[in-house]
Amino acid sequence: MGAVESLQPMYYFINFDEWGINPNCENAEATTQGFNDAIQHAAKNGYYGVYIPGGRFLIDPVSKFGSLPEYGGGVRGASNLKIKMSKTARFYAMPNSATGYSIFYFELLENVELEGGFFMGDRDDHDYVYVEGKKTHEWGYCIHIRGCKNVTIEKATCTHATGDNIWVAAKGMMNWNSDYTPSSSITIRKCVLERARRNNFATNGCEGLVFEDNDVNYAGGDTIGPQLGIDLEGFGEGGLKYDHPYKIIIKKNRFRENGRGAIRAFTAGEVIIDSNFADNDISYGYGTDVSITNNKIIRQPGQSSWAHGIDSIGVSSTETGNRANISGNTVIGFENGITARGKGVKVNDNTVEGCTSQGIYVYLCEMALVTDNRINGDCVHIRVHLSKYVKVSDNDTEGSTQDYSIVLDAAIDTVVTDNKIKGFGGIRCGVTVDAEVSDNIIDLTGTGRGIMWKAHSEVDVIGNTIKNARTYAIDGTADSRYINTVEDNRIKNCIGRTAILLTGGRKHSVINNKIRFKRNENGGYGVLLQNTDGVTVIRNDIDSMNEFTVTPVSSSAATNTTIVHNTIRGEIWKSQTDDVRDNINLAV
Repeated sequence: MGAVESLQPMYYFINFDEWGINPNCENAEATTQGFNDAIQHAAKNGYYGVYIPGGRFLIDPVSKFGSLPEYGGGVRGASNLKIKMSKTARFYAMPNSATGYSIFYFELLENVELEGGFFMGDRDDHDYVYVEGKKTHEWGYCIHIRGCKNVTIEKATCTHATGDNIWVAAKGMMNWNSDYTPSSSITIRKCVLERARRNNFATNGCEGLVFEDNDVNYAGGDTIGPQLGIDLEGFGEGGLKYDHPYKIIIKKNRFRENGRGAIRAFTAGEVIIDSNFADNDISYGYGTDVSITNNKIIRQPGQSSWAHGIDSIGVSSTETGNRANISGNTVIGFENGITARGKGVKVNDNTVEGCTSQGIYVYLCEMALVTDNRINGDCVHIRVHLSKYVKVSDNDTEGSTQDYSIVLDAAIDTVVTDNKIKGFGGIRCGVTVDAEVSDNIIDLTGTGRGIMWKAHSEVDVIGNTIKNARTYAIDGTADSRYINTVEDNRIKNCIGRTAILLTGGRKHSVINNKIRFKRNENGGYGVLLQNTDGVTVIRNDIDSMNEFTVTPVSSSAATNTTIVHNTIRGEIWKSQTDDVRDNINLAV
């Protein structure tokens, strides 16, 4: 017994002649009606499913009775029925001028399966006639699921829809004067979705969806958006939700060259995006409780440049935060590897390589944790910009030849700690308030500073190790508003002229730092103060590891400096207002 014969008597085999179905891509209206009649016959007679043999079927996808042309057009399913197709069953949308359509349509159904089949929209042959308010014609679907429960679409190929290849929607809207029935328990598995004009897959009203082991390629290519592989496109404004996808798993899929991105959780909630392969961005958008984990997001050499590997937008007006988790991903070959916006974001244990602008970019973000990432590339490795309450810790970065590895710009209440950095420059702070830079290991390969900050910054620099500084190991500029601390740092093999330079400001502390020079000529400064007032320089250990000498402390261009209990070699250059006492000079 063959595989097809073994399906009987569970399946109703659709006889084309009996139902007036044309298998040669002709007679769309009769063919569409024939399929609908056959499916209803099978459902009424208690069959488990219907079987559709091979053929090329022209379908009239435009509804004759729905309030919109995509509501009720094409072939309609039935509850408690599986539609199984031959590998050679192919369905084509009859070219039309409607703003929307559905080749297969499921509404308010339960327990439905569709297996197999090839579905092709009329994208290339569509008449995009101008319709006021709907000029985009973006509502044409290969498969349209509306307000259904427990639906599985498996091993289907969908292509060339004028809108989305598969669209999963609610019937009605939340917080609106209508009934609201979201689709739920939807599974899309082992399908091929390609060349949709809008998105290859999209949903706006769904509670419970699994999208697994699909190939999703080449969305877009027209003027309309969003042109995504997957778009989770809920909608809300003014603190109210109207459409919102929830409880969604997207895993083990393959995405290629989708026009404006692979996946976007635009305003979705409780989403897991795991173990996918993509060559452009995955974004949590305005989403909440979104996990982007263990994905391989790799832009290959020869592909056009792309702005982000993992992206975001911010916090939805209906939510208190994003609570996004970005972990375990490999991101290679983008301008920016990971861009985190919003509130409540964890970026953990990712590998980022080959980026040209920034490896990890924390922008307009509040309460972010960036930890245990590995970043290799000739770029800024981590940038925190216009953000607050951010911790950057335990990251391993290398490869920058002209940029600082970690940059804080207009950041508030930021901790940068326990990072291991190798590159042109270490950590740069610009207009940064209440920042702690502590316990980092910085190995400088270029002329950048180990740690530097600009005026209008408040930075505590504590417990860092800085190796091979060619200019300044620590370089800070301040004004009278902010007091900075430089304490317990280890500066090794300094070949630059100055280990610690402080310019401007008052009441700074330079305490218990150990500085070792390895210059190839005489000259230079261990601690150099310029235009400061009231700085304390206490218990520092400053020496040269070879025969070349340096000035251990110079405060001649400062005022009211306290220099006590330091271990030095050489003469201190002081001003008349300084308090200099109880220092140990090894040269005496």
